[in-house]
Order: sequence, then C-alpha cells, then structure tokens
Amino acid sequence: MGESSRPRTRLSRDRRVDSTLPPPREEAPLRRTSPRIPGAARVPRSSGRLSAPDESPPPPHEELVAENARLKRERAEDADEIAQMLVRLAEAERALLDAEAARDEALRQAAASEERLAAALHAMAAARELLDELQRREEIATGLRMRAIEETRQAVAGEPEAEPVQT
Repeated sequence: MGESSRPRTRLSRDRRVDSTLPPPREEAPLRRTSPRIPGAARVPRSSGRLSAPDESPPPPHEELVAENARLKRERAEDADEIAQMLVRLAEAERALLDAEAARDEALRQAAASEERLAAALHAMAAARELLDELQRREEIATGLRMRAIEETRQAVAGEPEAEPVQT
C-alpha cells in the first residue's frame, strides 16, 4: 500500500453530478445579456429555436389540429389492436384451461381403464387356471372310462382281469 494517506476524490462519469447546481429561480437572470457582435445577423427568437433562412414558419393552428387528430386516430387504432390482442390472449388462456381439463379427464379415464384392464387380466389368468384344472380332470375321467370299458370287455370275453392301473 504505497499510496499516500490523502483522500482520493472519485470523479463520477456523469457530468451532471460533477457540475455545480444552477442558481435558484429568483436569482436567475430573466434574459441573457450577451454583447452584440457588430455585423452578425440577428436570429429571431419567436419560436425559441434557431431557424435556417430557408425553414418555413411554424405550422398554422389548423395543421396542428389535424396532426393532433391524426395522432389520436393512430392511438385509437393502437388501442384497438391491443384490445384485440388481449381478447386473443384471453381466448388462448381459456383454450389452455379447457385443454388442461380435458387432459386431466383423459388421464383419469386412462387410469380407470388401466385398473379395469388389470382386473380383466387377473380374471383371465384365473379362468385359464380353471380351464387347465378342468382339462386335467377330463383326462382323468377319460382314462377311468377307458379302463372301465376295457374291464367290461374282458369280463364279457371271459379273460382274466388285468391289474388295476393307478393314476
């Protein structure tokens, strides 16, 4: 820290902040008192601005009224466009809410359908098990019938009885 101990003044980048304030109104001069330069053309100060020699005078009152009316029409047209945009925005928001409600209803129906599908798949599995059990029992019954027919045939023919088949 080889800097000196005196305070550094920091300059602002904004010249308005660094400049001095103008004098209060009561102290401000009412008119400029600049020395006249001999031979210099006098600039008219009626409009409050410098004007070139070929510049036209300020527009008459009717032109200002017409310009004001044109600006009002443009503002009204802009307001109408903004209102139309707001209407379209409100319609889009309503459509979005309707779409979200339809999505929620579709999700609810899909969940209910999935539950019904799971129940149907469970019932189908139980039915398949019952069919398998019925088929097994049918095979046993067919085997018993065949054995009974064979035993009856042997008894009618007088053949000795065969050993019983166990199933």
